[in-house]
Amino acid sequence: MQHIHTSPKGLGYRVFDMRDPWTKHEGAVAATPIVFQHGLGLNGLAWLPWISRLAPDRQMIAIDMRGHGASKAMWSQPSLEVSDYADDVLDVLNVLEIDRCHFVGESFGGTAGLYLGIHAPERIASITVASTGWRGDLVNNIGGWPEVLAKPGGIEAWGDMLTEGSFDPALIDPALIAWASALHVDAMPEAVAAVVLSLRAADLGPDLHRLTMPILNIVAGRSPFVDATQHPILAKRAANCTQLDFPQAKHRVFLTDAAACANALQSRLTE
Repeated sequence: MQHIHTSPKGLGYRVFDMRDPWTKHEGAVAATPIVFQHGLGLNGLAWLPWISRLAPDRQMIAIDMRGHGASKAMWSQPSLEVSDYADDVLDVLNVLEIDRCHFVGESFGGTAGLYLGIHAPERIASITVASTGWRGDLVNNIGGWPEVLAKPGGIEAWGDMLTEGSFDPALIDPALIAWASALHVDAMPEAVAAVVLSLRAADLGPDLHRLTMPILNIVAGRSPFVDATQHPILAKRAANCTQLDFPQAKHRVFLTDAAACANALQSRLTE
């Protein structure tokens, strides 16, 4: 198990660095690090299937979102703004003295990454998003989640809904579904509700044209949450956007098709 570090703001994160030790000396030319941000109901360990497949020539960092995993302690700083979740990523980059990274995000984690690409483009070499929406009113079937979460047993009821929308049990390893389902109910209900409200209020559409870095948009064809109309608009407005489709995948495509997703990212890393 990787050691959990804590940023100045209280974000928990793990650093994976499998580079040969003699390549880390001062003055050595290092490949651009990769930073991973999960979505609702998971933690940074969800990226291990990607990290294990990516070339061991660069540093990789997996962040636990506010109210999740090792970042539960910072929930004294709640937020309903996408900008604050993006700033959480910068907090980790700054403490690690990383000037520029490849960003990989899933679901709302990807939304925060798109925001970063718009407002801090000098810090982002490329963006990979999976099952990600950029406009809240085009994210379906989540509007009632805050009310569900506020009720007794709400986190369990919400976790069941998220699991159903994320995985097809006829196609996916039951062990993966059980692992993710356990993480869903481990998240802080108030944190989940805040993220939902943040996403519902978001609209990055007017600024998508400012995304000039390479973008890989991984699309889950059977996600009940991300409206399919968002994808062609992102491809049209972001000049350097490539779409990778998984027609049979439900929302957690980054887990169910991790190998193919990671390989697609690997093939696009040019720095």
